[in-house]
Amino acid sequence: KPSELAQSCRHAGLNVTDLIGLSYNPLSKIYALGKDTDINYMVACRRE
Repeated sequence: KPSELAQSCRHAGLNVTDLIGLSYNPLSKIYALGKDTDINYMVACRRE
């Protein structure tokens, strides 16, 4: 879960700067960024 990953990052002394969903369309073979973080997501962190 994104919330668990963000919590682990904060416990490691990292500040979560961005959390975004990633979706894939197999028909067009294109990845897209969006708000849906149910399945695939990326997190960006920065040291405090």
